[in-house]
Amino acid sequence: MVKARTNRRAPKKGGKRPAPRAAAKAARSIPSHHWDWPVTFRSDGSRHATLAEYVDSAIPTLTLAQLSRAQRDEIILARLAKRRRFPLVLVNGGYVDKTRAMTEVRHHTAVGEVIAELELRMMQRLIGHASPQRPRRPFSAKGRK
Repeated sequence: MVKARTNRRAPKKGGKRPAPRAAAKAARSIPSHHWDWPVTFRSDGSRHATLAEYVDSAIPTLTLAQLSRAQRDEIILARLAKRRRFPLVLVNGGYVDKTRAMTEVRHHTAVGEVIAELELRMMQRLIGHASPQRPRRPFSAKGRK
């Protein structure tokens, strides 16, 4: 006879489990190389701002919602260029490697828009984990020209 596991906490009423300590776990969950990758621009638009600079309250940066389409594409291309490889298989797009991904994003094709949306969601997730105290605004690339 197998004994039931008793080391898990029972869910509260409503079926929700208690939230983990987000602040302590969030910084550990981000891979170290992502802290040096660009996620936005500085507020004056002079250069890219890394994730570490975005979290630092002394450095003024733009939010993802404040970026223009050209700035958004520039950040995404810079992030794709930093990757060692970018293997992606799309249903109607076939195999997409790093150079094709950069070309598709640069030329604003349908596949490029999908890649841009994936990268934006990754940046949103990283920003959300890195700075839970900073307000997050939902952002979608659709409709922005």
